[in-house]
Amino acid sequence: MTDENNLINWLDFLKARTIEEFEMIVATDPEIRKAVYKLNELNADKEVRADYEMVAQNPEIRKAVYKLYELSEEKKVREEYDMRQKARRDWLWQIDNAREEGMREGMEKARQDGIKAMYELIKEGKTPEEVKKILETV
Repeated sequence: MTDENNLINWLDFLKARTIEEFEMIVATDPEIRKAVYKLNELNADKEVRADYEMVAQNPEIRKAVYKLYELSEEKKVREEYDMRQKARRDWLWQIDNAREEGMREGMEKARQDGIKAMYELIKEGKTPEEVKKILETV
C-alpha cells in the first residue's frame, strides 16, 4: 500500500459516519484495524477512560499533561544530544590516543633504527666521532 493510499484510508476513516463505513475501512486496512483494536482496548479500561475524561474536562489538567509531554520530549532530545556529544568526545579521544601511540611507536622505531645504524657503523670500524658526523647528516 502506498503512502497516498494509506493517507486516503485514514481520511476516509476519520470522515466515516456509519458503522458500515467504519467496518469497510477497518476490514481493508491492517494499520487502521490495529489502531481500532487498541482504541477499543483503551476504551474498555475504566482507569484509562476516567483519566482521559478528567483531562478532557479540565483545561488546567489538560495544559499540565501537554506540558509534561513537551518536557519529556525535550528531555529525550537533550539526552540524544548529550549522547551524540559523548560519542563525539569519545571519538576525538580515540583519535588523539591513536595519534600519540603512533608518535611513540614512530619515535621508538627511529631510536632503534639509530642504534642499529650506530652499531653497523662501529662494526665497520668507524670512530665515535665519525659515527656522530655521519648521523648528524642523516
